Amino acid sequence: ESLSGPAIVEPGIYIPYWQVRNSTGQDTTIVIGNAGTSQMSSSVDVVVHLYAGLGTEIDTISHTIAPGEQVKIDLSERFDDQLSHFGCAKVTWDRGSIAVWAMLKNAETQAVSMTLKDPQIRRSYLPYWQVSSESTIDTLLAINNIGGSFVDLHVDFYDFDGNPVGATTFTVQPRTLQPLWIGDVIN
Repeated sequence: ESLSGPAIVEPGIYIPYWQVRNSTGQDTTIVIGNAGTSQMSSSVDVVVHLYAGLGTEIDTISHTIAPGEQVKIDLSERFDDQLSHFGCAKVTWDRGSIAVWAMLKNAETQAVSMTLKDPQIRRSYLPYWQVSSESTIDTLLAINNIGGSFVDLHVDFYDFDGNPVGATTFTVQPRTLQPLWIGDVIN
């Protein structure tokens, strides 16, 4: 199966794959957060461009997000039929820094999650993570170093009120994938 999308002609964050099939419970959720947290920060106008598998733009979704806030977009609400819909997406914004998180899930499991970085800054923000000590809920960060040099990373974790709840520092070797279970850091 081949998947093509739009040409990269302007700044944006790209979601490489989304899918909705209401008949089987497959869905993609996109969360977008305004990374601005100071009183000097302003609201951000974002647009999500949805492209079908052959690269044709099929929908746009617009939101204004206040500093430190996030919006959740459930793509199954965009398609009310039982057909299969898939493609890629591009998120554009007018100012400041944003964080984008997308999760592809089916009726049985949450299969794939992607956190995508604002290419203009050296930080990534994960707007949502979940850990529960009473159950088997945990969030896995898969950090991929595609470069040829060692990368030192520091990760801070905050609760919904902005209070620090954990931190870790580690090194990722060149051309490797480093898994990090958040529950191992904050529990």
